Amino acid sequence: MKFYKESTRLIFSAAIGLVAVLTYILLLEINGFEINESNLFILFMLPGLLINLFLFFAALTLAITSLVVLFSKHKSKRLILYILSGLIIVLLTGITELRKIQSSNLYELTEDKSLDSTEVIKLYEKAKKKEDIRAISNIAIHQNLPSSFQERLSESENIEVRRNIAWKTNSKELLIKLSTDSEFKVRMAVASNKITPLEIVYNMQNDPNEYVKNTAFAMYQARK
Repeated sequence: MKFYKESTRLIFSAAIGLVAVLTYILLLEINGFEINESNLFILFMLPGLLINLFLFFAALTLAITSLVVLFSKHKSKRLILYILSGLIIVLLTGITELRKIQSSNLYELTEDKSLDSTEVIKLYEKAKKKEDIRAISNIAIHQNLPSSFQERLSESENIEVRRNIAWKTNSKELLIKLSTDSEFKVRMAVASNKITPLEIVYNMQNDPNEYVKNTAFAMYQARK
């Protein structure tokens, strides 16, 4: 195939990007990948991943084919623009996906319930350094995380960290504390937690937020 024509290079690059996306979907299907409660977050990440995959391979193909034409003595400023644009897109999408892979690997490590308290704290420090909120949220409810660390994380500036603690913690003290959190999503998680003292759930039926109020009412009726 000759790539001297601009339209040919663009169509071929888009086709390669599409093939990469379809191949990835096919591999997921072959490996029996399924969305469940433990990996539900992937459902929201998948569209972005597929778009980045398409852009990466399409841009890489465009840069390579344009480079081939350039070295075939068909020099033009437009070719250089395609090459530079393609390489920039490759770098941007590649770095983004690399960070996601690192984040995913870190999150998987937090799922290991055999980690002792020292290992959990080291993992927390690594997640904090990388600003990986998803991993920190999971560490916050790890069974071997020292209670002092969970208490500290219950004051995190990130809503997701506090909400995860409110949803899964076994500490009644933290649940009482988080029942007055400024964010309704955190208070709603407190109302949903079966460990939350029943009198707290009863009082939360008067919460100014309708979602919290309805959740507290439903949980109180189910538990009383």
